[in-house]
Amino acid sequence: MAKFVLLYTGGVDSGEDTTSEWMGWFESLGDVVVDIGAPFGSSKQVAPGGVVSDGAPSSVSGYTIVEADNIDEAIGYALSCPMLDSSGNVEVHEFIEMG
Repeated sequence: MAKFVLLYTGGVDSGEDTTSEWMGWFESLGDVVVDIGAPFGSSKQVAPGGVVSDGAPSSVSGYTIVEADNIDEAIGYALSCPMLDSSGNVEVHEFIEMG
């Protein structure tokens, strides 16, 4: 099985109802969840030459790592993600094994 990262873009509501919804989703996915991940907080961008600026230009707001046979199966997991209920999006990226 391959590993895929589900990157969330958009706002994250950390309320109690939202937390239970996310935990229910992780539970429904079962053993395919490698790492439930976490929402992201503040960010900085480091550019060539060591230039540091506040706030990264991307809108990535969190991640989860899952295992799947292929990207289509991983997309199937993403289709039921609570992020899609809160006007966010889910990007699905396959990990490339190094070495």
